[in-house]
Amino acid sequence: MPNLPWMKDNTGSSCTVERIDWVNGEAARLVILADITEDKEREAREQSQQERFQNTSRLIAMGEMASSPAHELNQPLTAINTYAAGLMRRLPEDMTLPRGVREAVQAIAEQARRAGQIVNSIRAFVKKHEPQLEHVDPSRVVLRAAGLAESLASKAGVQLQVQQQAADCLLDMDPVLIEQVLLNLMKNAIEAMQDGHTRRPCVRVSTAITPVNWRVEVADNGPGLAAAIKDNLFTPFYSTKVEGMGIGLNICRSIVEFHRGQFGVESVPGDGCVFWFTLPLAAGTALPPQLPSANA
Repeated sequence: MPNLPWMKDNTGSSCTVERIDWVNGEAARLVILADITEDKEREAREQSQQERFQNTSRLIAMGEMASSPAHELNQPLTAINTYAAGLMRRLPEDMTLPRGVREAVQAIAEQARRAGQIVNSIRAFVKKHEPQLEHVDPSRVVLRAAGLAESLASKAGVQLQVQQQAADCLLDMDPVLIEQVLLNLMKNAIEAMQDGHTRRPCVRVSTAITPVNWRVEVADNGPGLAAAIKDNLFTPFYSTKVEGMGIGLNICRSIVEFHRGQFGVESVPGDGCVFWFTLPLAAGTALPPQLPSANA
């Protein structure tokens, strides 16, 4: 029996058609309609809960798998730092060495120490409900993150600009975790412009200070985000990258929210993308006159 016109696209109804004999003996069709809206809504809720459960299970499994190598990494990183420091002590001050050798050894020790800090901060972030907060000048965190991203930007042919408001402020933050958030946002912007073949690609990192918070924006002039991608941007394991795991932005937002801040994105397809986040100022922070300036 063909669908009746008024039955088409009625996803909230169930239709049953039976052939019966009418009272006069003629053949007839009995159509029974039942409202199954509640059943469909319940099925959708159950499906959504099942998907969330699967994502949560994957996150837990990933955390458990990552905890073991993170613990094991501490020992070799400590050894690298110790050997580099020992080598520096053994090198006589008056010994003539090729240019850059002493600086390279110092850099090895510093980067090993920083790697250990990152591992410890991530482990603490996973285990505890609050990050390890310090009274920090955020401008230094921005410059350190930009310094790490500079080589990646240079290799990709992307201009990296840093513009910070010329006003001192202090934040209660875990500097290593916030540095990782900034580095991830800059890395994502660089890769997005590479994939989009952007002409004259540029990433601009800017900060501003209000009476209550510190705001940082990472903007690019790439292809921007389509509406469908933007809606799923913070969904765990959703990624537009072939080799992406889809957890970077979700973790970034979690880190910012643990610092009692806010995280968001603004984008117009074809007109670039701006990721931003805010962190509250430390209690008692006194702000001098706020004059904009640029630090390259």
